Amino acid sequence: MLTEPQLLALLLDLQQRFSWGQTASQYRLDHSWQSRTATLYRASGLPSGDPGVVLKVLDRVDGSTARALDDGLRRLGQAFASQDRSRARIPDALGWLDVPAAVCTRHVEGTDVIRLFADLGHPSWAGSGWDPTELASECGRALGVYHTADHPAIAPGEADGDLREAARAMRVSAPLLARLADDAVTAPTFGDFGPHQLMATDGGGLFLLDAPPAPAGGPALGDVARFLFGLDKALARNPGVAADRRDAFRDAFCSGYAEAGLDDPRTPAGRRLVLLYEGAMARGVARQRWSIGRRGEAIRYGRRWASTVRALRREAAR
Repeated sequence: MLTEPQLLALLLDLQQRFSWGQTASQYRLDHSWQSRTATLYRASGLPSGDPGVVLKVLDRVDGSTARALDDGLRRLGQAFASQDRSRARIPDALGWLDVPAAVCTRHVEGTDVIRLFADLGHPSWAGSGWDPTELASECGRALGVYHTADHPAIAPGEADGDLREAARAMRVSAPLLARLADDAVTAPTFGDFGPHQLMATDGGGLFLLDAPPAPAGGPALGDVARFLFGLDKALARNPGVAADRRDAFRDAFCSGYAEAGLDDPRTPAGRRLVLLYEGAMARGVARQRWSIGRRGEAIRYGRRWASTVRALRREAAR
């Protein structure tokens, strides 16, 4: 963990090396937290609070990895800024460090999309100016832009393992797996895409957070399914949300993705792939909840897995 004086010194070095447009004479540590792969520090410049930045200190990597990450984020940011299919953007990349291996980005003030859908009465809906259906659609367009951005080439066959893993979880037969593989459009997949990776800002802005600049290959609709699964989990926290409203949000996301992305999740082939991945995720959550003693949740997700297996078989029989 960095101390506040250490963080201050690193940020002052970064703003000089990378010629930030906004600089500060000193910084204040606002918040720090741990992710699976890094320790993150949010800081504000003094006295005005600008620039607000996030320093991500990476675990178990060297400076060359940090530099490559910074380069990738800059390419991705330019790809989002230069297109007109989505309002979504990437937080500005501000530089990298050798020791500790770290990258710095602009802090974006807003509300996580998962919090908004977990509380459809959240006050930030009014401040952001977003309508829930339009926000869901815009999230779909953002994923479409990500999938079609210029990424490093995907190795031949790289997507196969991801599809086979999901098929094993869903007890898919070899003939159906072959059919699903024929249907799948390979994309540079996000891998952890969901409402928790997007932030809505005042005035209708939307930012895609923590995007991997060198993603693995996989079926494009795997990322679509991951968002839909996360959306369902968020909406479940709203008592009394009608099924038709939930379906409207899902349909809006899928429509947005179809406009900007590589595949259409609303076609029969698309529905099969989405069911495959949503069912595999339900099984994974069920097993994880059972292992930590949350048996009621485990049973609920187990039932969802079983119902999705049946739905996939019905779709495959058509």
